[in-house]
Amino acid sequence: KSASNKSFSYLDFYKRRVLRIFPALSIVLVSCLIVGWVYLFQDDYKLLGKHVFSGSFFISNFTLWSESGYFDSKSYLKPLLHLWSLGIEEQFYIIWPVVILLCFRSK
Repeated sequence: KSASNKSFSYLDFYKRRVLRIFPALSIVLVSCLIVGWVYLFQDDYKLLGKHVFSGSFFISNFTLWSESGYFDSKSYLKPLLHLWSLGIEEQFYIIWPVVILLCFRSK
């Protein structure tokens, strides 16, 4: 909408993304920690904590990738498995503007 008006602002774009994503993401992460505290064994809860940390910094795709393999735990034991796509999306929104800016500055 703002791009068609030529009033696009990266700051406003990121502000809207934060306001849209962080409330729901925070509720999901905190809820998983609370439910996990009650129902999970200690080792499983540690793994959940690792996934919550990764999810909160949008690096779940790297964390989950490093865990995949023959002896990997089942996907149903990873309630935050779906956050890999959000991680990739946010990495795209953070990295590409910098790459484009560097390309324009090098000319």
